[in-house]
Amino acid sequence: MRKKSLILATALIGTLALAPRAEAKDACKTLICMAGKPGIGNGKISGGCHGAVSDFFNIRVFGMWGYKPGRTATKRSRFLHECTGALVNEETVMKIIAIYGTLMFDPT
Repeated sequence: MRKKSLILATALIGTLALAPRAEAKDACKTLICMAGKPGIGNGKISGGCHGAVSDFFNIRVFGMWGYKPGRTATKRSRFLHECTGALVNEETVMKIIAIYGTLMFDPT
């Protein structure tokens, strides 16, 4: 029995070592990139923003009856507020949430 537990523990450790690392989403990069979207900033997003904008729109809340736009906007706002510069740029955060917070997908 002890040998079986040791084999199982070794297999688990090996599996965890080979598992892909989760990348932390960068709230500040997302805030900067979303601020460049039309209606908020100059309407020009730099080439390195695709992933950051996707991170924003991949935040979606679903309930028993489907997509929850209000809860999605709240969760997206919380994510943007993880950036230390969000409080200084509160007006920009509010604009981003007002325009894009409830949308299920990126309209552009």
